Amino acid sequence: MLRELLAVALGVGGGAWAPGPGPPRQVAAEIAGHVASGYRSDGRQLVSVVAGTPHVLEGGRSFRVRLVALQKQTSAAPRAIYDAAHQQDFRLCGGGPHCSIAFGKPTVARFRLVEREALELALDTFRFSPSIESVVVYLPAPPGRVVGPALYLRRSDASDGGDPRTLGPAAADKAVLPHLYDYAASGLPEGGVALILSPYG
Repeated sequence: MLRELLAVALGVGGGAWAPGPGPPRQVAAEIAGHVASGYRSDGRQLVSVVAGTPHVLEGGRSFRVRLVALQKQTSAAPRAIYDAAHQQDFRLCGGGPHCSIAFGKPTVARFRLVEREALELALDTFRFSPSIESVVVYLPAPPGRVVGPALYLRRSDASDGGDPRTLGPAAADKAVLPHLYDYAASGLPEGGVALILSPYG
């Protein structure tokens, strides 16, 4: 399913909206504002979305991410190492502790809606920023957890370019779950950190 959605986003569909021309960071900021405004609950925007350069927050501090070490959920192979130079980050925050959503009841259905929002951010980025090779979206904590997962997608996850907003909750979960990871930071001798991504859960 994800391949089909990515294929659509990369050129077969995707709706009439488009950001204005500009460098990738400017385009990402427009994507963040546009996508965030479309996801609401009880008439209120679910989360704020901040686009930024590759950074991870740990212990209240922000660290520049230089590499990503990825352990696939379905593989026992060693972690794959990727350069973060052409990576776009987004952070979703609901205004509560640990960026949890500050209003309403924290349900699985609502978290799936946030998953779908994260997917749309990634798809729009690949569609409108050809130089971006990977996207990390830091999600708010789901019910029962203190820290949320990270969605990590690479352009190469698509073989070819739906609208994520048309996905039902179960379909969104199926498309996103294989690309959700727990994350941690590990310092590098040359400065900055490696973002360590491990199977979610």
